[in-house]
Amino acid sequence: MEGVDQMIQLAEQKDQTTPTEWLDAALELGRQAIASGVTEDSIRFAQLAADHARHHHLHEHLVVALDNLGNLLFYHDQPYDALSVLSEAALLLESSALMSEKARNSNLQGAVYMILGSPENAYRHFTNALSLSRNTGDALMEAKVLNNMALLLGQQEKLSDALDILAQIQSLYRKLGNSNELCKTILNKTELKLKLPASAGLYLEIEQDLQEAEGLLGHQDNAFLRIMLLQCQATLHCRRHDLPEARSAAQRALELSETHQIDDLRAHTHVILGEILSEAGAPEEAVEHLLSSMEFFRALDYQDSRVPPLKLLVKILKQLGRFEEALQYHEELYHLDLEIRSEAASKQLELMAFQRKLEQSQHEAELERIRNEELEMLVQERTAELESAYLEMLERLAVAAEFRDSDTGEHTVRVGERAAEVARELGMPEEKVRILRLAARLHDVGKIAISDTILHKPGKLTEDEYLTMKAHTLAGARMLSEARSELIRMAEQIALTHHEKWDGTGYPHGLQGEAIPLEGRIVAVVDVLDALTSTRPYKRAWTLQEALHEIEIQAGQHFDPQVVQALLKIYRREQDAEG
Repeated sequence: MEGVDQMIQLAEQKDQTTPTEWLDAALELGRQAIASGVTEDSIRFAQLAADHARHHHLHEHLVVALDNLGNLLFYHDQPYDALSVLSEAALLLESSALMSEKARNSNLQGAVYMILGSPENAYRHFTNALSLSRNTGDALMEAKVLNNMALLLGQQEKLSDALDILAQIQSLYRKLGNSNELCKTILNKTELKLKLPASAGLYLEIEQDLQEAEGLLGHQDNAFLRIMLLQCQATLHCRRHDLPEARSAAQRALELSETHQIDDLRAHTHVILGEILSEAGAPEEAVEHLLSSMEFFRALDYQDSRVPPLKLLVKILKQLGRFEEALQYHEELYHLDLEIRSEAASKQLELMAFQRKLEQSQHEAELERIRNEELEMLVQERTAELESAYLEMLERLAVAAEFRDSDTGEHTVRVGERAAEVARELGMPEEKVRILRLAARLHDVGKIAISDTILHKPGKLTEDEYLTMKAHTLAGARMLSEARSELIRMAEQIALTHHEKWDGTGYPHGLQGEAIPLEGRIVAVVDVLDALTSTRPYKRAWTLQEALHEIEIQAGQHFDPQVVQALLKIYRREQDAEG
């Protein structure tokens, strides 16, 4: 109940935190749900997590959410739904570096295919999962995959191969120090060994294995493994014809399975008792246990498990001379065999139809992805074309404004080039430097809104005229506003801030220090340098040395000292190269 309450509480908080934080918590809760037992609530919550990750395009979270959901659906006996979800996750994982999740996904798909009766697909996925887990050094996942492979081989009666794999698992769990899983592996191995041809050496080996398993169990309160141990001990005693010991162990296993209501182990224990009592010359009691086992297996819908007790039941009834009953159960065995074969054939057809449908949906998804990518490319191309045309128009405006303020329109280009050099000197990423080179050219685009009278006035501007001139920063920013392009957004920032001063005495907003964007600080320096070294109607062109000296004096007042130092370094290198 606590887990359900946590899910409800977390679901209610979905929109009260960031998607990443919420999904981290949701996925952890999903993992706990897998470990503690599947419910309808846990499946709904896992679906909610997957939908949330998909909505926010958080692909790594989505993959884990889908694998969690697939795992829960598999445990909830919904194999086809599980396979659909796991296949979606697998497609996303193709372009992902989440190697551990790839291994988990392949292992889960293998398990689903094994249940669906497709050993080839199961083995293919298990082999892939095994390779991935070994490459990542994930010993626990490797052991889980190997365990599934051993189970698959056991189902195919490839006992020798299955035992080899179980020996590998045993070694892994020894290294991991996981006594619980080591004990379970030893018992699984013992169950397979008990199917091998009898020999004294084999039985001695099994006895040693069971002693180790009993030592590992110790005083643990693990009813499931304790019952498995007692079942193996009972079967070994029966094979050795030590029937009193066999019956005692089996009876204890039955009592434990009844106490803990573990019906599948209870059913199997009834079969073991049926075999023991048949060997012990108590056929009537054997029949009762075999009938009980069949009742449990029928309720559990374990069709295959009904076959061995039915065969033994027919044999015992014949020995008892109860031929009519024997014939009745023989017919049941015959129909059960037909039912199992028919169900297997139906499963194959159902699986083939599902795979065809899955392949078709994946193909359609791939086509949709390609169409979307092509559409996105067209959109990007068109956006680039529009941006290029817009930028060209703005540059023409900027050059036109500059023509009105100087003898040539080359000032904007020089400012752009030198701004890029300074930015690179300051360690700005190259992609941003490339954008700055173009954006800086638009720094004075707002001058297009200033009258020629003010722009061309040879003398000092009046206070009102100066206020009008200062407005070119705001005009330029307005012209460049509301653009999606990173380049135009940077140009807007530069147009607005390139007349701000480091000490806060600039305009239009009196920004100070690092409150002024770096791009604006860079353009402020190179713009003034180019203006000082250019001829204007109202002044002569300064020499480069005079201009650089003035720039250096203004460091910490008008200009950012670091930007000034970067500019000076560039010119010193150029002078050294020339001299």
